[in-house]
Order: sequence, then structure tokens, then C-alpha cells
Amino acid sequence: MAASMQQTRHARRLYVGGIPQDTQDDELRDFFVDVISRAIGESYQGSSADSVVSVYINLERSFAFVELRTIEITAACMSLDGIQFRGHTLKIRRPNDYNPQLIPPTLGPIPELNLAALGIVSTTVPDGPNKIFIGGLPYHLTEDQVKELLSAFGQLKAFHLVRDSNPREGGGQSLSKGYAFCEYMDPKVLPAACEGLNGLQLGDKTLTVRSANSHQPSQGAAATGAAAFAQQMVQAGLAPDTVMAPAFSKPPTKVVVLKNITTVEELSDDQEYDEIVLDIKEECEKHGRIGSLKIPRPGSAFPQSAVGKVFIKYESEAAAALAATSLQGRRFADRTVETDYYDVAKFDADQLE
Repeated sequence: MAASMQQTRHARRLYVGGIPQDTQDDELRDFFVDVISRAIGESYQGSSADSVVSVYINLERSFAFVELRTIEITAACMSLDGIQFRGHTLKIRRPNDYNPQLIPPTLGPIPELNLAALGIVSTTVPDGPNKIFIGGLPYHLTEDQVKELLSAFGQLKAFHLVRDSNPREGGGQSLSKGYAFCEYMDPKVLPAACEGLNGLQLGDKTLTVRSANSHQPSQGAAATGAAAFAQQMVQAGLAPDTVMAPAFSKPPTKVVVLKNITTVEELSDDQEYDEIVLDIKEECEKHGRIGSLKIPRPGSAFPQSAVGKVFIKYESEAAAALAATSLQGRRFADRTVETDYYDVAKFDADQLE
């Protein structure tokens, strides 16, 4: 039994981000026990009190790993993304060591969570026909204020206010970048919401609200160069008007390399590494679909020159161009990020340097 628990541990853990910095282990454990009891109830085969095996908290970086009793209950709890805990919106993700190919084929049914009973609005807005872009938001507006505005047209299923990656002084939440994405429970309200909110005046700002898929860049957009493409995205409202195209040493490709974004010490710690991967992936996915992400660690097969860099392969050159341009000069953990393009063939062959 112990061996089986160890073998399935990767699939029974949740990454929980955004916890208050004074959270205690027992407090978070009791919270998940209560949530599972209320959202699943009798459909959970076993006592909800034993659903949580262990809790690990990193208060400095405001995240935790919660290990649950079964793979099935863990899969169900992925739907808890966006749940409120002491006034904080939690991010629920799979840890970096999760490997779906290692999950046993003989799984039981996945319990169905009653999300309506929990009032959950997911923090992840998936790409698709129902994804809505909201631009021109005043920077001082909070998530709750924006959600209240959007909720006038229907119940929200998912919402994400894009924030600067650099925390504010004093430990406060980072400032909004002035745009967000959302999805409604009822897709039929999308046209009415876009029509009613687009052009709305909020102080000295005017909202731009449309289907996020109505201005998808063409495959040939990146060929015009990163500067021209970034300007197109600004004009379309899909990037902040502070974006400026830097000078890159290599021509645009689907692969972007981020430099000066992490340290050897951070990469050497397993818990820190998991957090770094999740943070970077979430930030980079804002610019387009990611095909593959590689972050070399000390002692790996990659040369020392690659350690401390992040390599991202996007599904299109257009997405890579927007990412390279938008992330250049961004602050990440008190470091200024530098971006460039990287050869696709070298990336695919794991020839990172």
C-alpha cells in the first residue's frame, strides 16, 4: 500500500497558489476537508475527514502543496481553481512532477463537484469561442470590481485579470495591466455582454470588449517583424500600449528564450523549481499557446550556459513575437528579464545553450 501511495503521489498532489502569508497547515487542511465535504458529499467513497493526507506550505512565496488520498478526488479538486480562502483567490494547478502517462488504468469514477454551492469562478480562461477580451480597464480596479461589472450580464465561469509580474512594495498585490479575460456560464450572453460593455467609459478610460478570437493573428504576422506585430496587437487592444519592440539578435522563430529570470539556487531546490515552472508557464501562456517549455537545472544534461534561462516554444511565430516583445524588460523576482529568439531545430534537439 505504501509503495502504491508513493507511486501515485505525483497524481494526488495539488499546487495551491495565492494563500495568505500567515496560513497554517491545519487551517488549510481543514479548509480542503470542508470544501470536499460540501462539494462532493456522499459521492465521495470514504470519510471526507481523511481526504487530505498532508500539507506543505511555503509562506515566503505564498503557495502550498496539498496531498490528497486518491487520484480520483485530486482530479475532481482541479475544478476548485478560483475558490476563495480568507478573501484570497486560490490558484489550483497540477505540480510540475505530474505525469498523466503514469496514472494506473484502473481508476474509479471522478466525483462531480457542486461548484455552484461554492461560488467558484475559475482563474483560468481557456482558449475557445466563448473567451472574451476586456481591454482599457483602469489600473486601480480590483478583481472583485471588474467581476462585479461583468456579472451584470450573467454568471461568470472563469475570469483572469492580467497583472504585472512584479509585486508592489510592502507585499501588496501587483498592479493590473489594464486588461482581462473572462467566460460566462451561459455562452449565449457573450454578444450582449460585448455590445453592452464595449465603448463604456470608466473615468478617463474606454473599454474595448470583444470575443478574444475575433483578432487572432495570422500565421504570417510574425514575418513582418516583432515591432510591426507588437504594434498590430496594441492597436487591436490585445496588448498594453506600453509595449515597445526591442532589438533582437536573432530573427523571429517560434522559440523564445528568457534570460536573467532565475538563479542557480532557486533551480536547485525542488519546491522552488516547481513554483518557478508554474509561475513562468502561467505568465507566458497569456501571449499564446505553448507547445513546450524547458527550464534547465544545475546538474542536468544541459550545459552550464543554459542554466538560468527559460526556453519556450509557442505554437505560432505570432505568439512568440508578442511574448518576446511584451516580456522584454519585465521584472521577475527583482530581476529584469531579457528576451531573444532561439533556433527551433536546436530547441527540438535539446541543444540549449
